[in-house]
Amino acid sequence: MDSNISIKINPDIDIKKYAALYEERGIVQIPDFFETNIAEMLFKLFATQVNWRVLYTNERNMPVEHAYADWLKMPENDRNLLLNDVLLRARENRGYLYDFYPMVRAKQNGWDPGHTIHKLTDFINSDIFLDIGRKLTNTPHIIRADAAACRYNPGHYLTRHLDFGKNNERRAAYVLGLSKIWQPDWGGLLLFLNKKQDVEQGLLPRFNNLTVFDTKFLHSVSQVSSFAALPRFTVSGWFRDKG
Repeated sequence: MDSNISIKINPDIDIKKYAALYEERGIVQIPDFFETNIAEMLFKLFATQVNWRVLYTNERNMPVEHAYADWLKMPENDRNLLLNDVLLRARENRGYLYDFYPMVRAKQNGWDPGHTIHKLTDFINSDIFLDIGRKLTNTPHIIRADAAACRYNPGHYLTRHLDFGKNNERRAAYVLGLSKIWQPDWGGLLLFLNKKQDVEQGLLPRFNNLTVFDTKFLHSVSQVSSFAALPRFTVSGWFRDKG
């Protein structure tokens, strides 16, 4: 992907229409979010050029991450024992396991200078994207957005949780979908649960769409099936105010 490329959204998006749907439901999906050539280039970027890190939660429910190269260097027996421990906690609805790249932290700390993913980070905190969040959610005081690139391979998951934030500063969550030809049987579904923990709505990973939802919704990402043919690629984060 050309590092000089300008990231552009589909100019035909009717934000007022989707804002009305968000007001009614608290969840909205916008298809064909980026211009087509931009979405294709982002998919290629995620598939071939991101320096992924393995992310999971430890026994104290704290996040732990490893550079992917270090993860692969770990003795196989040690890695398997660690994964078994992580999965046992998942039985108790604790934690997550997937690959990620912390886009905002990477940009701030000078990781991977000149990497094209920093263009996407800049876009997500641009007035263009933040204003979409403000208008969709009717929240004019949104001032920034988090961003993490995510790759869910077979066995990866995110257990059910809420997204309020420590100071209730998260006004809405968003997911930019970059998953191609995804099938329901492959897992990786974004699930919204009611108070009885029944699934109220399940969203299939799709290519080139934006999902925005209220942080009041209990949600999870179901485990990706062992036979999934492709990774589930997303950018995930929250629209935030000062908190």
